[in-house]
Amino acid sequence: MPETDDLTPPFEKTYYYDGRKDRLMVTAMHSDSIDALKDFEVRDDDVYVVTYPKAGTTFILEIVDAIMHRGNIDEIKGKKMTDKLNLIEIGPAPGIEIATYKKLSTWKSPRQIQTHLPVDLMPPQVFTKKPRIILVSRNPRDCCKSLHGWHATTNFLEPCDWDYLVDRFVEGQVIFGCWFEHLADWLKLSGRDNFLHLKYEDIKEDRQGASETVAKFLGYDLAPEEMKRVVEHTDFNNMKEYMKTVTEREVFLRENRHWQRKGIVGDWKSHFTVAQDEKFKEWEQRKCKEYGIDFTQYYTKTPNK
Repeated sequence: MPETDDLTPPFEKTYYYDGRKDRLMVTAMHSDSIDALKDFEVRDDDVYVVTYPKAGTTFILEIVDAIMHRGNIDEIKGKKMTDKLNLIEIGPAPGIEIATYKKLSTWKSPRQIQTHLPVDLMPPQVFTKKPRIILVSRNPRDCCKSLHGWHATTNFLEPCDWDYLVDRFVEGQVIFGCWFEHLADWLKLSGRDNFLHLKYEDIKEDRQGASETVAKFLGYDLAPEEMKRVVEHTDFNNMKEYMKTVTEREVFLRENRHWQRKGIVGDWKSHFTVAQDEKFKEWEQRKCKEYGIDFTQYYTKTPNK
């Protein structure tokens, strides 16, 4: 892996993929595995769940998994996290002996595959074939705050000073790069019939409606009782307790830490200083112009639940 003097603590467990400062990766996302994706065989019935880090990956993963099992929650409760976390870029790493892309080649269809990768590092066949792609995005301020908590939670990263992380976030010097670039590049798929974009805030506001949208997109016609079980399973408190039973703590988590934190919308408001708020405002305005994104959509709703 490329080495650089810039990656000092608390970023010693990361590296710049291909030496690029805009492609900071966790060492658990091995560069050889990312390289191998150029030849990864995509299937037309694959389902790709795409998120920027801390944008609701587990939330949408559980919704999709429950739908694909037609609300049979007992079938998915037997899975351990090393089987559920199908990030195509992960492994090999401590506790994860086989890279995900290798395991996926042996799986029966349809496969549910997750990723945080930017568009340019994805398997090329994702865009030449027609797998289903679900993109979930989340307010970058909440992503930033949740990422700070994740640095202190997972064994794959190191705890990080809050002020320092805020500065790095707006510079695009956090894992998987700039929030705006990630979103803008994936949104170029908008208009394709195999692409669905959901906002985390909307899913939180109407989990039933979002689940029905996902089921329709994936071609699953669930009975009311089946959908009811999907919605109940993906209640945040239910998921938080459930995740405690499936996560191999020695692989993923530090002592006394849990996979999910709060999952609420707008938590950043309790943590940002006035100066940090101004820093983000300037960054948001500048990047909106650069990428042509209507950013107000991430601030117009306050969920009821």
